[in-house]
Amino acid sequence: MKFASDVEVFILEPIEKMLEKVKRISKNPLEAAQMEEQEEFMIEQLREEGNEAELKRIKSTSQYETVILEKLIIRVGALLALGFGEAGSEIIAQNMNQSTK
Repeated sequence: MKFASDVEVFILEPIEKMLEKVKRISKNPLEAAQMEEQEEFMIEQLREEGNEAELKRIKSTSQYETVILEKLIIRVGALLALGFGEAGSEIIAQNMNQSTK
């Protein structure tokens, strides 16, 4: 049973999180920049609070390939939103939504 729980924790849950983020970005690419800022803000708050245990957990999981891919998805979405602006973000969202149908 340990194998099944490891698969759930290390593969299935991260992939589901990535898919959810892609869906959110496809609806509103500007949200990717907000997600990136929220993650940085959360880490900064943990530092200010002195929550070393949670910071250590985040640092240890940040090397997982799935976490790296998740951050990459957010970064690409943020760069698209930044590069194309609000009007371009709407076009990107329309194209992403059309390609999924």
